Amino acid sequence: MLFDHGCDSFSVGLMMMICAKMFGFGDNLLAMLFVTGPCALFHFTTLEEYYVGGLFLGRINPITDLSILVISMFLYMGISGDTHFFQKTMFTESMIY
Repeated sequence: MLFDHGCDSFSVGLMMMICAKMFGFGDNLLAMLFVTGPCALFHFTTLEEYYVGGLFLGRINPITDLSILVISMFLYMGISGDTHFFQKTMFTESMIY
């Protein structure tokens, strides 16, 4: 179980860094929150499993649903490219590309 959770914690952080790069967040607070949020969620659920004695997930759980979302975004970006993420929007007006 220690090896499994260790590999999962490494892959969550790496996956979120890849997603932040894919969306072009750059080096700012939004990128840091985007990477640390899922990592904190993973570590808190691991602590819950350790202290409570089991991992009790609801109908919508972040482990499965976020994995499906990230994989589908990677497939979409692999097929269509990433140029539409670098267009000027209200969220990216202050970002320099």
